Amino acid sequence: MTSKVETNEIVKQEPTLTDVIEAMQVGFGRMDDEFEEVHTRLDRAESITEDILKTLRTMSTTIGSHSVSLPDHERRITRLEQAIAY
Repeated sequence: MTSKVETNEIVKQEPTLTDVIEAMQVGFGRMDDEFEEVHTRLDRAESITEDILKTLRTMSTTIGSHSVSLPDHERRITRLEQAIAY
């Protein structure tokens, strides 16, 4: 059987409802801070991704125009080489 002193010690070790609520509020506050940081990072990543996408689209357009003009230049060079050879 437990004595009254041992029971009082056990009760003193147990957190009160107020302690639990305060701990939860601190934990939720930390989670809010973490989510805010994640949100900020995602905003930055989205901005960077949009910049990269814009650059890739520009490069794609440039490459597309060069892929059309390059065969024209090759044809011209071939004709010039043939004209010089004769």
